[in-house]
Amino acid sequence: IKMETINYTGANAFSGASLFYMPSCLAEIGHVFVGGTLGAFNPSTAVTMFGGAPNAVRIGALISTLSADPTNFPWIGFSGGNNRVGKYLEATGTASRTIPLTNIGGGAGANYVVYEANAALQLASVAADADYTVTNNGGANVLNFTTALTASRTVEIMTDTRFLHNGYRIRIVSRGAVNGANTLVIKAATITKATISSDNYAVELTWRRNPTAHSGWVITRQGAA
Repeated sequence: IKMETINYTGANAFSGASLFYMPSCLAEIGHVFVGGTLGAFNPSTAVTMFGGAPNAVRIGALISTLSADPTNFPWIGFSGGNNRVGKYLEATGTASRTIPLTNIGGGAGANYVVYEANAALQLASVAADADYTVTNNGGANVLNFTTALTASRTVEIMTDTRFLHNGYRIRIVSRGAVNGANTLVIKAATITKATISSDNYAVELTWRRNPTAHSGWVITRQGAA
């Protein structure tokens, strides 16, 4: 599916508030590309690219080359089904921040999509003895701290509700880093979720849909690494 221009200025008249309404279906789509300009497409309420309650949909890649953020226009607004997205990219290959992945701010879409890039654990190249911020959606989600800390350090995990989805997990491990008062403090929206205060210790947090993003992060595993 390729869409180069959206120039829609009328009422929110799309079926199911989506450009592609997919109720009770099974579908596999290779990739969806949106480029060019969104023109005047800024509906007053959220309109998603894909909506409805399908049985199962798999989309190989969502690709965007838009130069500006559209208003109220996320990719996924499904209200049911077992749905998967393989990749979520700009044409340059970096994680896209142009079109939101889900409609979590105003709907349940994050409950009904698995982002396959987050399904597998991916090891990050963590900066030594420094604070760390998880910013990549679909990027590395295993943070392994191996350099002895010289002060307490903070790991800030993602809280942009438009890019989170059910089952997204982050694992933080201390292997030679934490010592004495030099701890690893794990925060979401500056709110402390956990503290690693001993070495060879791990904490895993998994996100579930919650309009308040930091409340959605739940500790699902912690203990000796």
